Amino acid sequence: MYKLKYVVGTLLLVGIDQISKIYAQNHFLEEMKVFDFFRLKLTYNSGIAFSIPISQGIVIFLTVVILAGLGYQLFFKKLSLVENIALLLVFGGAIGNLVDRILVGTVTDFLAFWSFPIFNLADTFITVGIVLFLWDEVFGNKKNHPKG
Repeated sequence: MYKLKYVVGTLLLVGIDQISKIYAQNHFLEEMKVFDFFRLKLTYNSGIAFSIPISQGIVIFLTVVILAGLGYQLFFKKLSLVENIALLLVFGGAIGNLVDRILVGTVTDFLAFWSFPIFNLADTFITVGIVLFLWDEVFGNKKNHPKG
């Protein structure tokens, strides 16, 4: 029961990601400029980060291995609140992109800032989770971190 919040959190993150991608596929068929530095542009990425080309089979396999490790940490280790939130963001984002890879064969991207590579909400969850985790590791109060 205690870990049910991680299941609900994961489903919420994956749901938000998938709904945003479906919306993008139906509404961003033409590039839309929102601000000078930000536009909505639908693209499909068959590679990994920054569109680096790699076999879908390898990406799916590695994602499942990473998800197993993250899932173990979330569900079986005693972590601080910040660590839990960070890992949940990474876990939910990774599942969101994995769903795309399995069902569509590519990842739907649509958020474009400046000339930075186009990305999606799942990528944002993953990035924020990693930054939050690293920030906590470097600057967090270790007295409040559970052991083990």
